[in-house]
Amino acid sequence: MQLTFDAHFDAPIAEVFDHLTSSQLYQRLDERSTVVITEHGSSRTLEVERAFDTSAVPSPVRSMVGEAIQVSESTHWVKEGSGFSATFEVRTVGLPASFIGTIELSERKSFTAFSLSGNVKVNVPLIGAGLEKQVGEVLRLQLEDMVCQAQELLG
Repeated sequence: MQLTFDAHFDAPIAEVFDHLTSSQLYQRLDERSTVVITEHGSSRTLEVERAFDTSAVPSPVRSMVGEAIQVSESTHWVKEGSGFSATFEVRTVGLPASFIGTIELSERKSFTAFSLSGNVKVNVPLIGAGLEKQVGEVLRLQLEDMVCQAQELLG
């Protein structure tokens, strides 16, 4: 299932980039998360281990996955012109689900635009497509929370 998500930040792109790629943001999203940040020239890679809360997920799905879904995220950012782009991969620990895609961060006249596009995949026979929709909703809620937390960090 294809998932797209767009947001904007009322701050300069460099500041937004620094907050989106900070361990502080991920600690706000999940205080138990671990973040490893590696920089090489104009690229920055984040390796994150954290949990997605499933309290907003319908109870039949929550009964299958529990109160949280453990995930392993890898995001590789590069500077492109006046913006930044990233490829990312989110894998669930112990579940046959993944989310792979790209992020674009670009500067507009009065704000910084964030655009994410990815593919949610759940490899479960017969019900995978239905679960992909549910997982997509959880991801959308997590993305909204991430934007909210980043906005707070930006002040």
